Amino acid sequence: MRWEVTAVVVALAVPGCGSTERPVQNTAEKPNELTVEQPQQAVAKTGGLPLKFGGLTALSAEAAEGLAQRERPMSLNGLTTLTDEAARSLSQHGGDLNVCSLTTLTSQELAMKLAIEYRGESLPLQGVKTLSAEAAEALVHHRNGDLNLNGLTTLTDEAAKWLAKHEGDLYLERLTTLTSRELATKLVAQDRNHVLHFQGVKTLSAEAAEVLAHNNDGQLWLYSLTTLTAETAQSLAQHKGPMSFNSLTTLLDEAAEALAQHKGELALNGLTTLSDEAAKGIAQHKGELGLNGLTTLSVGAATALAQHEGWLHLNGLTTLSDEVAKAIAQHKGTLLLEGLTTLSDEAAEGLAQCKSLLILNGVTTLTARAAESLAQTEGGIALWGLTTLTDEAAKSLRANRSIQLPARFK
Repeated sequence: MRWEVTAVVVALAVPGCGSTERPVQNTAEKPNELTVEQPQQAVAKTGGLPLKFGGLTALSAEAAEGLAQRERPMSLNGLTTLTDEAARSLSQHGGDLNVCSLTTLTSQELAMKLAIEYRGESLPLQGVKTLSAEAAEALVHHRNGDLNLNGLTTLTDEAAKWLAKHEGDLYLERLTTLTSRELATKLVAQDRNHVLHFQGVKTLSAEAAEVLAHNNDGQLWLYSLTTLTAETAQSLAQHKGPMSFNSLTTLLDEAAEALAQHKGELALNGLTTLSDEAAKGIAQHKGELGLNGLTTLSVGAATALAQHEGWLHLNGLTTLSDEVAKAIAQHKGTLLLEGLTTLSDEAAEGLAQCKSLLILNGVTTLTARAAESLAQTEGGIALWGLTTLTDEAAKSLRANRSIQLPARFK
């Protein structure tokens, strides 16, 4: 039975531990370190019950050696770092050992002890921010349980290759760089819901991207990706299914052209700028395209995007020049401009040339002239956000049955 679920636990405290038990007198120069004598005092005080040193922040090699000789469950949750010598000593401990507060795990011996000790259950190492390749190799011996390394943001290629061999589920939610093909393969293989979330990944290699892309028919969310090379875009384009990039603010022209080969819903809602060339490239995408982060659009970009076929989301645009309105109206699919709250008469005249569904649910009012222009459209228009209209404007809009209006104006 593990110490955490033991019915009665007597915690031996050192100052700062927070226990209600009377602390053992600490004669060390630093109050949160353990003296060489204290392990024996702990044994005498607690009898055969588990040892809990939650207030420790440092542990000497000598004290670690003393603790290792006590074969009973022991918690050292205050510790964040250990010297190699202290870690080596603790690895010889014969009972259960809890060191889940460690931020650095470089000792192969200690990692091996934890891997074997926690077989058949989850190994909680979410505090670890630095993991050596040697320790990663040892953790492969942990089986039949999850390995939680959610605190890691980076991994060496060698450490990544070793972790990819782990037999249970592997959690790396804060990993910011994914370059290992082997690790990417592991993470895809353990996905059971066909939804891959890489919330922390900011940099992705073309090799790893190719593996992720073959999670076909699933969803691929790369929320934190901030850079996208043409090579990585080409790999990701092989994915079949919804794909989202929320933090990508710019798109290289070459990457746009490569990404356009993707088949499925493509959300690039983090983009704040889009060059005319990038717009020309991404417009070749066959499927729903989200560009809701754009707040401005050049005439050249609008002309290029008009060649896109499918749903086009441009809900970040709050204003539309007359020239852009005329250009984007040539789009051959449903066009969403729900960020617009007003339309000039000239912009309305331009948008009226749309031959597919135009969604303008953010517009709250229209002049009589703008309404008359929109009423000439051959495609449908959704205007559910209208709150005020003159009788003349309402009459013009009602004349076109493909225009959707609030009940008050029908």
